[in-house]
Amino acid sequence: MKALKIFLASSGDLSAETKEFDSILNSINKIYQNLSPEPVKWETDIPSGSYNKKRVQDELHPLLNESDIVILVFYSKLGKFTLEEYELAKREVTKIFVYFKTGFSPGNKEEVKNYFKVIEFKTKIERKNELLFKEFENVSQFRNIVTTDLNLYFSTI
Repeated sequence: MKALKIFLASSGDLSAETKEFDSILNSINKIYQNLSPEPVKWETDIPSGSYNKKRVQDELHPLLNESDIVILVFYSKLGKFTLEEYELAKREVTKIFVYFKTGFSPGNKEEVKNYFKVIEFKTKIERKNELLFKEFENVSQFRNIVTTDLNLYFSTI
């Protein structure tokens, strides 16, 4: 059985999608007897406490580097660390999936500024033509597109 580590990167505004991710992997696990997809999570895969004067983010990088797949999900803001994880994944990981949740409506200048960074990032990806991304509106659609993408990818390995 081949173990596949899957790193999910997203900001806190996507907690429902993050929770749904475990369910997605459980469903897929039942389909592929020869594969064992497992989520890589900072909450459970690194100990709490200090890190020899390093940033916590620096402790996540080895987890991402050891992953077979990185899934990045964006919505209302482009987190500094999620962008850092994207750049690292481009250099180190074979397969990257990127998803954008639609429907955000900024309510103040700070939210507009943060959301504009998401739009700029999305435009940059499109312009560079480095990878395909998908959009979704809700948790149900997120489940469907991630399940479909992982099934397609797993059927090739």
